[in-house]
Amino acid sequence: MGDVSDLDLDDDDCDEINYFRGFSDERGVEEFSDTHTSVENTEVFTVDVETTQDVGLDENSGLSVPSTSSRRPSVLVEPYESVSFSTCMTHKEFQSFYFSQQELTNKSQVKWLPVEFVTPRLYVFVPDEDVNVYDLPSPREYFSKYFTSDLLTAMVYNTNLYAVQNNVQNFSATTLDEMKMFIGIHIIMGNLSYPRVCIYWEDRFRIPIISDNLAVNRFSKLRNSFHVVDCWGKVPLIDDRFWKVRPIFDSIRARCMELHLEENLSIDEQMVPFRGNLKGVKVFILCGESGRMFDFILYQGSTTEINCKFQQFGLGANIVMQLSQRITTPYCKQFFDNYFSSYWLFQWLSKHKLYMRVVL
Repeated sequence: MGDVSDLDLDDDDCDEINYFRGFSDERGVEEFSDTHTSVENTEVFTVDVETTQDVGLDENSGLSVPSTSSRRPSVLVEPYESVSFSTCMTHKEFQSFYFSQQELTNKSQVKWLPVEFVTPRLYVFVPDEDVNVYDLPSPREYFSKYFTSDLLTAMVYNTNLYAVQNNVQNFSATTLDEMKMFIGIHIIMGNLSYPRVCIYWEDRFRIPIISDNLAVNRFSKLRNSFHVVDCWGKVPLIDDRFWKVRPIFDSIRARCMELHLEENLSIDEQMVPFRGNLKGVKVFILCGESGRMFDFILYQGSTTEINCKFQQFGLGANIVMQLSQRITTPYCKQFFDNYFSSYWLFQWLSKHKLYMRVVL
C-alpha cells in the first residue's frame, strides 16, 4: 500500500477513471495482486486506473473487474452509477466532488447569515385514493393481507419438516387451520400478557377462546417445532441476522408497500420487545398519522440493509433517504428528529419535492 505520489504513473494513467459512485478509501491506492482484493465487511471490486482494455467481465457479479494478469494500480470502488473524475482523490476530495455532482452545497460553503426569512411557496398534497369508510375490511381480512396464504403454507410445511428432521416424539402433522389458531392464540397472549403460558389453560384464569381450541400440550409441541424456513444443515447467513424469519418480514413489508400514502408521515425508530438473547429488535419505520406503517428497515448493526449509494450522507440521513424512496406522491410532509437531520438531507428532500419538519 502506498501513496499516489509513490506510484510511477503516466499522464494518461489518471485520466478519466470510471468511478462507480463509490469513493477511494483514505488508506490510499492499493496495488492489484494475483489474489482477490477485498475489504472486511465490504464487497468491493477494482477498476484499472489506465483504461478498460485490461478489464474483464466477472461471471458471478456481472461487473467489470481487472484481469489478474494486470499489475497496474487500482482503486477500491463500489458498483453504482458511473461518474468520472480526472485525478486520484482522497475521501474528503471525493465527498466534495460527489455532492457537487448531486447539485448539493458543499459543507465548507454553508454559511449562516442574518437575513429576513421568506416563506417558500408550498404546494398542496393530493392523495391518490379516496377512502370509503363503509367499505373497510374486517379484522380477519385485514390480517390476511399481511399474513398471506403462501406464508401460512410455508409455516405449516417447515414446521412439519422440522419435527420430522428432529424426530419429535408423538408429533402429528399440523394443518393450515391449526396454524391459524396457533398464530391467533399468540396475538391474544400478546394483549393479555400473563406471566406464564400455562396460566391460559388453568381453571382459575383460563381463556376459553384459547383453551377450547388448542390443548396446552399441543400448543407447546407446535411452539417448539415452529419454523418458517428449512434450517437443516444450513450455515447461518452473516449478512442477514433475521434469515430464519425473513419470509415473515418480507410478507408484511410487501403489504405495507401496497398501501396508499398519507400527507403527514413520520420516520423514527421503534423497539420490538424480544425475550431471547436480544432485549429487543430496533426497526426504522415510515408511518402515517393514522398509525399505518408504509415501510420499515430492520437494524442489524453493520449489516443493516441500507442502500450504499446514500452512504455519503451518514446513517441517520441514509435511513430517511431510503425510506423516502417509498414516497411516490409529491409534497408529503415528513416529521423526524435531529438524529436523522443534516443540511444535505434537507436539500435532497427539497429536490425530490418532499417537505420536512424536524424536532430539534
